[in-house]
Formats: sequence, C-alpha cells, structure tokens
Amino acid sequence: MIKIGYYVKDKELEKKIIQLSSFDHEFLVYELYSNHIDEIKRLKIDIMIFDFYPNEMELIIQFEKIKEILKIKGICVLSEYSDDLINLILNHHIRHICDLSVTEKALYVMILRIMNEYEEIKVSIYDRINHVCSSKGIAMHLKGYEFIKCGVLYLFENNQNEFLMKDIYDTIAKKYHTTSSRVEKNMRLAIHTSGSNLSNSKFIHMCYRECLN
Repeated sequence: MIKIGYYVKDKELEKKIIQLSSFDHEFLVYELYSNHIDEIKRLKIDIMIFDFYPNEMELIIQFEKIKEILKIKGICVLSEYSDDLINLILNHHIRHICDLSVTEKALYVMILRIMNEYEEIKVSIYDRINHVCSSKGIAMHLKGYEFIKCGVLYLFENNQNEFLMKDIYDTIAKKYHTTSSRVEKNMRLAIHTSGSNLSNSKFIHMCYRECLN
C-alpha cells in the first residue's frame, strides 16, 4: 500500500487528493492536522502533500526538514507562481506543482513519478482481497463491500492477527468521510446479504487468513 497524507488549505485541491484512490486502490489517503509530524510517524506515511503561498517560505523549509527526518517523499503545491519560491524549492529538492488547476489524473501521475520504487511497493494484495470477498458472495454494489475490503487491508497494513474493530471502523470512516457506526452497519448488511452469520470481526479475519494462503 502507498499511504498519502495531506495538509492543505485549498478545498478544490483537497477534493482532488481525495479522488486519488479512484485511480488506484493501492492508495490510502489521510487528512492530517496541526500535529502532523506525530501522525506521519504513526501512520507511516509514504508521501506528503502540502500547499503553500509565496509568503510562507518558512513553512516550506520546515516541510523539507520533516521530509528528511521522517524519510518521506513530498509534493509542494504552490498557490501561485513566484520565482524566489521556485528557486528555494529547487534548492531544497522538493518536487512541486505550480498550478492548482492541475487535474486529479495529473496529480496521480505526479505521485507515480515521485514514487520511483512504486512498482516494487505495488503488490497484488488488493486483487487477492477482491477475489476472496467476491467468492464469499458479497454484493459488489453495496458500500459494505468496499468497507470489508478496507478492513482486510487494515490487517495487512498493520501485520496483525489481533485487532480492535473500533480501530478499523474509525480508520475506514475517516477515509470515506463517514461515521464509524455507518461503517459497522454497512459491513454487517453486506455480510448478512451474502448468507453468512459471522460477525464483522470474524468475517474480516476469515478473509484475511484466506488472502495469506
């Protein structure tokens, strides 16, 4: 999985970042907040996306330091062109986009280029999860179908057999901008419509074990 974190002010840019997962299901997108350094460490972010204005050079320098300390790759999105700012960024070796009108697809391509080891990171885990869930009779048109797959991905992501469903619900809710209770209900509905009587926890763990084989 490729984990993308963003800390941006521009709402249109935020929408484009959120849409990245529609281009590649190997992407997990997280919105980060003021304490983003701690969040980057906890989530093990691969790529960070920030947006800056020409009067925020100090933030750009801080961004570069964060990159070096946490060993992440980064994209600096500039809200308007500034020769001085561009030169500063180039001197700090930050990859950048100079126009917020960039499309979602262009942003996706930019990320793939930055992830020069992308083909090594990208694995067939998603395909295996998709196959297992389909074989269990989960209806693909249900929201719970995607939530269940995200739940299995969570186990791969954290490399664990023991887990708390609350953590899974919260993680998925944040990704899809919904509530944990809705995630739980949609999962339960999808599982029950497949004819299974298993709980969400047991069903996800069963799928996870099968994907390991």
